[in-house]
Amino acid sequence: MLDDKEIEARVTTLRRKLARWLRKHEIDHDVCFKTYTEHFDDNPGSIPLVMCITDAVDRAIWYDQQAEFTELVESLGFWYEHETASVVSFYPSTDDDAARFRDYLGFRYFMDLLSPDFSDIYNEIFAYFGTRSERLEHLAWRQFEELVASVFKNQGYRTELGRGWSDEGVDIRLLEHSIHGELSTLVQVKKYRKDRPIRLDAIAALSGHLYDRGASKGIFVTTSRYLPGARRFAARQERSIVLADSGDLATWCQEISVRLGSEPIDREYKRVATALRQGKSSDFPVGQIVHASVGVNCIMNEFALVVRSTPRAALLVTLPTSEVSHDGYHQVGLEVPRVPAALSAKDTKVIKAKRMEGDKRLSFWGNRHLFTLWDGKPVHFDLND
Repeated sequence: MLDDKEIEARVTTLRRKLARWLRKHEIDHDVCFKTYTEHFDDNPGSIPLVMCITDAVDRAIWYDQQAEFTELVESLGFWYEHETASVVSFYPSTDDDAARFRDYLGFRYFMDLLSPDFSDIYNEIFAYFGTRSERLEHLAWRQFEELVASVFKNQGYRTELGRGWSDEGVDIRLLEHSIHGELSTLVQVKKYRKDRPIRLDAIAALSGHLYDRGASKGIFVTTSRYLPGARRFAARQERSIVLADSGDLATWCQEISVRLGSEPIDREYKRVATALRQGKSSDFPVGQIVHASVGVNCIMNEFALVVRSTPRAALLVTLPTSEVSHDGYHQVGLEVPRVPAALSAKDTKVIKAKRMEGDKRLSFWGNRHLFTLWDGKPVHFDLND
């Protein structure tokens, strides 16, 4: 079973030997190696590496040196295919290796998403760590704090995440009542290895902070374990102190994932769509229709409705279209989106997108498409390739 370091070493070897092969054939100009996420800035899928290629490389691996290139890639335990006209994707050869690569790439992707902002949109974060508690140890300390803060936020608390330094021994503050700002709980977070257990003095320090701040409860969360003395001290305290480890955090993540999963997106879509059809406004950009132009030789359109949004992320639901006019063969014409009263599994899909604002233009990147606000006018399509 491959571990993370072995996976990284295999990708490094693949990059190095491919670069050497390209130099040998003098076709290494304007070629770069990236991960799928780096290149497309989207969900990682199962692709560990993409190679952005030039026409010269394309010609070589399709015709001139195809057999040699294929033999090299296969000798390194991979296979490849053209992802686009200018991108080659590399996959592990065996099913077991592919599964480990998917897990590794998924973990790297969720590490990038770990912030309270994205966790409001991507509930898969909780599903992932709810079933992979061992991955918690691989997070950076700040990412671990952000995950813990997101867990409490999704349990109904108003959370205040500390700066990470000079926080006077308190990493997260939980406010029971957001209106009055009543401080109810202090949370201490320690991302330690299992061979570095939590001792009594760390729990005693948290107990002191509870009395000093007037908090009614303390929670200590760690990836490590607690020594018996620390547990006995916590049990004796007048003010409740809860000791939680990776297993507890994984259980909380699972509970949140199940709860969020039991609230289907079609209910949220129906609420937003109904408001739009009735001419009522939602909190911008929720309720806005966005558009992306799709295709290389032909021109296709994808419309979507923004049903959830935070400053950096959004949830889009794709919409079916209606033709306004066509050439008689339905190959060329104009079309507009339809906003049905309810979702149809046949016509729609949910897209997790990143929200971007620049040059006074709001856009969303997801499913490898760039969506911008639709201006309400019919859009041209051309299915002739």
